[in-house]
Amino acid sequence: MKINPPILTEEEQKDLANFLQLLNRSFRLRSCIYFGFTIFSLIEIFTGLVSLPMDSVYALILLFLISLIFPLILKKSNLKEKLNRAHRAYLFYQTIEALIILKAIHIVGIIPLAGSIIIITYLFVSYFTYFKKNYALVASVLGIFGFLTVFLLEYFGLISYSDVYKIGINLSQHRGILVLNLATAVPLMILIVFITHYFARQLENSLKTLSQKERELKEAKSVLEIKVRARTRELEEERAGLEEKVKERTKELQEKVEELEKFHRLAVGRELKMVELKKEIKKLREEIENLKAVSYTHLTLPTN
Repeated sequence: MKINPPILTEEEQKDLANFLQLLNRSFRLRSCIYFGFTIFSLIEIFTGLVSLPMDSVYALILLFLISLIFPLILKKSNLKEKLNRAHRAYLFYQTIEALIILKAIHIVGIIPLAGSIIIITYLFVSYFTYFKKNYALVASVLGIFGFLTVFLLEYFGLISYSDVYKIGINLSQHRGILVLNLATAVPLMILIVFITHYFARQLENSLKTLSQKERELKEAKSVLEIKVRARTRELEEERAGLEEKVKERTKELQEKVEELEKFHRLAVGRELKMVELKKEIKKLREEIENLKAVSYTHLTLPTN
C-alpha cells in the first residue's frame, strides 16, 4: 500500500524550499573550501614546507567528496518532502563531517592549540544553516562533545599525538594547555552556542512576527480587493440601471414629442380648414348679396 507524503502547509513549503536552497549554497561553499585546503596541503607536502601526514589530505579529499555527493542524494531522495526529515539528514551529514574534521586536526596535531577555534568557527557558521534551531543546538553539543573527547583522549595517551610542526613537546599532555582548554575554550564554546541560540531564537520570532504581519496584510489586501470588486459591481449595476432609466425616459419623451407633433399637425390642419371655410362662407355671402342686388333691380324696373 502506497503511503502518500504528508501535505505541507504554505509556510512549511516555503521554509523547506529556503532550507534546501541554503543547503545547496552551503555545500558549494564547502566544496570550494575543502578543495582549496586539499590543494594547499598538497603544495605544503610536495614543496617540503611542512611534512603533513597524507592521512590529513585523505580526510580533506573525503570531506570534498561527501560535500559533492550528499546534495545529489538529497536531490534524488524524498527528503525534500518533509522539513524535519531534511534537517535530520543534514544533522547526520554534519555529524560525519565533524568527525572527519576532528580526525584531520588530530592528525596534524593542532587539537590542543587551534582545535577549539576551528570547532567554534565551524559550529558558528553551521548553526545558521538550520531553520529549526533545535537541530542546530544538537549539532553544536555533538561538536563540543567530540572536541572534548578527542582532546581528553590525547591528554590521557589513549590516542597518539603527532608533533607535525616540530615544536618539541607533547602539547596534548601539557597540563597548562589542558587547564586553559577546560577553563576557557570549552566554556567559551558553550557560551557562544547558547548566545547564538538565544539570538537566533529572537531573530526567528521576529521573522515569524513579520511573516504573520505579511499574511495579515495579504488577507487585508484580499478582503479590500473583494470589497472593491463588489462595490465596482454595484456601481456598474447602478450605472446600467440609470442607463436603462434614461433610455425609458427618453423613449417616453420621444413618444410625447411625437404626440405633440401629431396634435400640432392636426391643429394646424384644422386651422387651415377653418380659414378655407371662412373664405367659402365670405364668398357665398358675397354671391348672395350680389343675387339680392340683381333681384331687387329687376323688381324695381317700371313696366311699359
